[in-house]
Amino acid sequence: MGHEVYVIAEVNPKRRHDSNYKPVRFEDWEGRRHFESLAKSYGVWPRCGLVYNRGDANYGMSLADAIKVAKSSDLLINISGKVITPEIFENVQCRVLIDLAPAKPRFHSKYGIDQGFDRHQHFFTVGLNIGAPTCDIPTCGLTPIRNN
Repeated sequence: MGHEVYVIAEVNPKRRHDSNYKPVRFEDWEGRRHFESLAKSYGVWPRCGLVYNRGDANYGMSLADAIKVAKSSDLLINISGKVITPEIFENVQCRVLIDLAPAKPRFHSKYGIDQGFDRHQHFFTVGLNIGAPTCDIPTCGLTPIRNN
């Protein structure tokens, strides 16, 4: 389709554990190898990177390269709002949030927890009824795009 696709995923320190849920060093975390294996199976591995703890470490593409890519990108598709490193996130002008947890707007509205909705220009959700008159989950001022 003519798009140059890069995959940049962020890893929170809380996810860095082994199969027995014991903490491991990022360098030893099996998720790195799984990420690389998936990326290679789709043929995008040279254009992929994991950013650990907002840049404390990385795997695959360097943080400097990820920032360079962000600066030249037309679009960031931010699944579940996981891309948060400012040097990456803020350098892409058009940002789309794909919300896979439809209760997030409720937490945002009820408890004042910032979900970063206002830092994205477009919002997609799997919550098919959000925004419908019969749904009590708040839209937080967003207009969800749904496939009706």
